[in-house]
Amino acid sequence: MAFEHQVKRLKVFEDSTLVIYQLCGEWETRDAKLIPYHDHVKEIVESFDVVTFHHIPREENQMADALTTLSAMVQVNEGQEMTIHVRQQPRVAYCQHLSLEIIETNKGEYPEGASENSKRTLRRLASGFLLSRTTL
Repeated sequence: MAFEHQVKRLKVFEDSTLVIYQLCGEWETRDAKLIPYHDHVKEIVESFDVVTFHHIPREENQMADALTTLSAMVQVNEGQEMTIHVRQQPRVAYCQHLSLEIIETNKGEYPEGASENSKRTLRRLASGFLLSRTTL
């Protein structure tokens, strides 16, 4: 899109410090799967007069993540424009309901219907906790 609008100065925001350091040349890209992507970005960077890379904490990058997800879900034909209205809510949105099963810990039994794999996982996880009377 920056090419289409003939942008000359580009600011790139990324939530991965590793990627920022690799693209700035401060760290080497060692993962063989990532080297072609790194090389491609370096080629693209040459098309601009100025490109700067900036780190943005992941918590502050939620809007970009949401737009990325949205762009993968919606098909827009070439030449077609789409307006996206963003409305911020003053409260937290709850999008998942969790139902919890109460497990009687003092019986020393596994939950009903637990598979052998689940039992092994429970044993492994439980080894990191201490139960003192009713306090975990």
